[in-house]
Amino acid sequence: MDAGQLHRLARVLRQAALAATADSEDGPVSAAVVAVVEDLAHHEGTTVSQIASRTGLAQSQVSTTVADLRAGGIATAEIDAADRRRSLLSLAPGATGHVLTSRAARPVDDDVLREVRPETSPEQLARLRALLQELADLLLDDPPSQPKP
Repeated sequence: MDAGQLHRLARVLRQAALAATADSEDGPVSAAVVAVVEDLAHHEGTTVSQIASRTGLAQSQVSTTVADLRAGGIATAEIDAADRRRSLLSLAPGATGHVLTSRAARPVDDDVLREVRPETSPEQLARLRALLQELADLLLDDPPSQPKP
């Protein structure tokens, strides 16, 4: 695998994650929104430039996304006491906990995988699910999952 393949793989995985967490009544959620909300969930009291640095998104895109999240009541901002020129951003208390938790708990099933790879056979889907779980077990900080019977 080279760096180009890794970037393409990351794009396909992001498409699958967005498909798995989408709600038909809300419409699709952009990758930028997901990245910013995930970052805010892990870094309370952060700045736009810090989010941009951690997520790799352009600062202008983070600023626009944060403004939309604030308008929707999902993010809050307070003036930094140490530097009154900047705002410290956090997720609004209780605004997204249930939504993020319930969406994150959705399984990545065959329908989700078919959205990104429609030509995949049932046997390939089973192998893909197993490989994705193995990859998650190896790369994420979460404890390894137990195989499902």
